[in-house]
Amino acid sequence: MTAPATTPAAGTGGIHCATYRHGATCVRVLACALQPAPTRRLAEIEAVERLLAAALPGGLTLAHDADGAPRLLTEGAPAISVSHSRTHAAVALAPCGVAVGIDIETPREQLRRVAPRVLSPDELAACADGDMDALLRAWTLKEALYKAARVAGADFRRHIHLPLGHKKNEATVATPCGAAKRFVVLHAGPWLGGGAMALVVSP
Repeated sequence: MTAPATTPAAGTGGIHCATYRHGATCVRVLACALQPAPTRRLAEIEAVERLLAAALPGGLTLAHDADGAPRLLTEGAPAISVSHSRTHAAVALAPCGVAVGIDIETPREQLRRVAPRVLSPDELAACADGDMDALLRAWTLKEALYKAARVAGADFRRHIHLPLGHKKNEATVATPCGAAKRFVVLHAGPWLGGGAMALVVSP
């Protein structure tokens, strides 16, 4: 799993922006550092509001479906995915109708402890000796795929398959009926704040 050369550029107000493309699909990613607030949750909410205001100046209301997935309450609005780490918030905006998933994370020892529960044996083998950078890539990719696929009850270890071998930009999520949802990996690797970011979209 490798990350493309695209890196987020700092814009106004401390907001970082990057654009990723797959064919005719263009995905915008915006991120910013969390600011001091009475609670971390409030800091996350305020950061996402800042990002949406910068990305969509006309103003769109963010809501959440029953499964917790975010969506914008306007017909034809972009598809959206949201993520937070301990230090940053990020949103990904894709064309309406495109499934998109983003996840950001900073290094945590907890990842080494939970890795056997969320990674298959082959995926664990790809994270040789518990390499933190490899674990971060794998973890964020699993999370991003889970968000994009929206398959209820998906088991990270058994149902979400990371790109291995020569298929470095293709990933799948199994559905209850035995089919597979396919996704393209636009980014999987280092990002802001010394952490990692994964970004996936439907083909």
